Amino acid sequence: MKRRELLNKLLDNRNGKVLSLEKDTKPLDEVRANHLLRRLSYQPTIKEVNYYIGKSPEEVVDKLLGDGLDYLPENSSRLPDPQQNEDDIDMSFVGNAMQNPRSVPNPLSNSLEGQLNARYGKVVNWIISLSKREDLIEGQAREKLTHFLMGIWCIQFNYDGENQIPANSLYQNNQLLRKYRLGSYREIAKEMTLDGAMLLYQSAHLSRKEAPNENYARELMELFTMGIGNYSEGDIQEIAKIMTGWRTAPFLGDPRRNGYFQTWLDSDAHHTGSKRVMSIEFPALTEQENNEFKVKTNEIDKLIDGLFEIRDVAISKFICEKMIRFFVYSNPGDLDQSIIDELAQVMRDNDFNLLPVYKKLFTSTYFFSEANIGVQIKTPLEYAIGIQRLLNKDLANSKASLDNMEQSIYNPPDVSGWTGYRTWISTTTYPFRISYGIDLAASLEREDILNILDQVFNKQNPTEFLREMFLMFFSKDLESEYYDRYMWFLNQNNVTDENWITLLNNKDNKLIDNVKLLIEEMIKSPLFHLC
Repeated sequence: MKRRELLNKLLDNRNGKVLSLEKDTKPLDEVRANHLLRRLSYQPTIKEVNYYIGKSPEEVVDKLLGDGLDYLPENSSRLPDPQQNEDDIDMSFVGNAMQNPRSVPNPLSNSLEGQLNARYGKVVNWIISLSKREDLIEGQAREKLTHFLMGIWCIQFNYDGENQIPANSLYQNNQLLRKYRLGSYREIAKEMTLDGAMLLYQSAHLSRKEAPNENYARELMELFTMGIGNYSEGDIQEIAKIMTGWRTAPFLGDPRRNGYFQTWLDSDAHHTGSKRVMSIEFPALTEQENNEFKVKTNEIDKLIDGLFEIRDVAISKFICEKMIRFFVYSNPGDLDQSIIDELAQVMRDNDFNLLPVYKKLFTSTYFFSEANIGVQIKTPLEYAIGIQRLLNKDLANSKASLDNMEQSIYNPPDVSGWTGYRTWISTTTYPFRISYGIDLAASLEREDILNILDQVFNKQNPTEFLREMFLMFFSKDLESEYYDRYMWFLNQNNVTDENWITLLNNKDNKLIDNVKLLIEEMIKSPLFHLC
């Protein structure tokens, strides 16, 4: 049954509305626990799903999200240390500037560019590793929330033809979004406005009072906060004046008033005249007021605070629509406007803090409705990272695989990010998905299969075992005809209901081979691409 048909079946007879954000209090079963963990992370393990069965949605969401206070200075140790990572990725370069390849001739230029690319690859692999190693029992669901923000505040490693953003700036941008992932979206806007990687990507680091650059001003309004139709060209021009003079120090030898990779104000390049954005007045600055602290306070912070006050409804709806498309259902033609409006009100009531909004969404009857389970097309990140978590098996180069599936971290197609939904599946990318999964499954050895068998809780007979495998690979239990199809693979080599337990207890190679064959076939299924 199609999703819209399911939603129509779930209409509330009292008011004719689709299921609302009313709190769902039913204890989680296998399907609902699986659904929640899949949407908050990159594929839960069987152990993680079973750990949360029987608990209420509120209890689980509170545990997985935490207190949302990672942005406080005293909680800085909560953020991952790049020098201590489980995949031994060499991040020793973090904090060290390198020479700009554009400042020297070849062959040194080519060598430095290669170094830039290598560092970028390490940052990407570090980000992938954090998602792959996330522990949903001892730890929290952190990385997917960070990636949600990365998909809004898009930055490209390669930009404007030959330019590249140093890995250190990308690393800092990523940690900043992780730090504020559950905090105030208003504060995120302030931080991103003066983020070094963002300044570089938008060419805002070159903006000066004689020639204000309008790139960031336009994207701030159109893509990062409120959307088209809520601002004027005059507003963009005035915001561009506010953004003049801000600089960063990405390369060795760059002016670095606040240190490498940090942002600072070149007062001589800043527009000190009066400005007006919507109804927000910015008086002309005196010479004494034209300094970094006061310009940030009286212009940058005042601008963001003003926009969130004047366009509070537009901003809250804009962000909540993106949230629902990312975490619930991505079809842009099938959005539930009443849910967006209701969630946006929660955002405004909580002063744009994201934690209460996530809690409202992930504990709602809407989120857990049948129409939203197993209908979302996996992004390449969900597919590639998820299958490695599922099989507890690493692929040699996850970054290259993501590139082939057209979701290169910190290299979206443009500043608006990825279109998503069905664009993830194409004649180009689908074969890469299939080969990626098959190659990983083919690499499974006897001990890998035994580890998977050890994770399965219900395996007293082939039918129970198959049902739990369905929940692992397909988001939810499947209809009866699927059992016959996949049971065929389990029954090869004379494996039967009668000898199942004996073969299982003896860790018989016949059973091991059949389970591996089953896994390969399930990975080939189109249903495996849904979550």
